[in-house]
Amino acid sequence: MAAATDGNRREPYVGEKRKFLRDGYGTYVFENPFFRYEGEWMKGKKHGHGKLLMKDGTYYEGQFINGEINGNGYKYFSSSKAKYTGQFLNGEMHGHGIMTYCNGNVYEGQWYKNKKQGFGILRTSDKAVYEGTFHGHVRDGEGTQTYENAVRRKRPRLLRKGVVLQHDNATTPSANLTEQWLQRYRWEILPHPAHRADLATYDFHVF
Repeated sequence: MAAATDGNRREPYVGEKRKFLRDGYGTYVFENPFFRYEGEWMKGKKHGHGKLLMKDGTYYEGQFINGEINGNGYKYFSSSKAKYTGQFLNGEMHGHGIMTYCNGNVYEGQWYKNKKQGFGILRTSDKAVYEGTFHGHVRDGEGTQTYENAVRRKRPRLLRKGVVLQHDNATTPSANLTEQWLQRYRWEILPHPAHRADLATYDFHVF
């Protein structure tokens, strides 16, 4: 255990050492007091499970590899109150993860260098659901949007048995959330009609 002081100067590291290197469990306060690390070390580097705290209240807790935030972890953003749980690469949200925002919105899906990118599902506080692809935080490419509250407000009579939907120049919906939503209200879907150039391009007709 190392906790030596030099006059009024306190040693920035308190914890286990091996061959004069930080190794084992310990706490390190960086020269810039904005950062503080508590957790496991190996050969002088943050390695294993640890917690990196910042002066503004933001913190990360999870895996470290060779001094970098890598692997699975949790990050809390004090300024926005957002919470992320998932994969990290070199300190950035990268891979699969779930972000919960202070307004109640939740995104679950792929991340690339701190941005929503790839396939994901965005659920908003008003129960709208988007399932599809993102690029640089923006919806981009194929996707399905469901507005349950909008149907409740504008056409509540549809939320009952007996509704029939027919595809019109559209493929059968493959999005799991859309299928679950349709099954929930037991809406029947007729087969896709033969393609004709003069047909309207709406996704569904309601009978």
